[in-house]
Amino acid sequence: MKSYIYKIYSNDEKMHYYGLTTTNIQTRFEGHLRQYNLYTQQKTTKYCSSYKIFNNYNIQDIKIQIVEEHDNLPLYKLRQREKYYIQNYI
Repeated sequence: MKSYIYKIYSNDEKMHYYGLTTTNIQTRFEGHLRQYNLYTQQKTTKYCSSYKIFNNYNIQDIKIQIVEEHDNLPLYKLRQREKYYIQNYI
């Protein structure tokens, strides 16, 4: 199974969010945006730190990028890789 470490970031690269997924990267980005919209409409209380980027930038100024791509990496290893980026790049 393919898995990814990705970052969501502003064009000026002042804000970053790192995450992991086993789905298509664009689908994952759309999921973040959909959840953010539900949150701002007070239809959910689920909060994600990626919302800070959506709060501060227009959608056209926000990008998603694959940082690492893996085949058949165990979830615990994928979480370790995600943690590495969060601890070292945010």
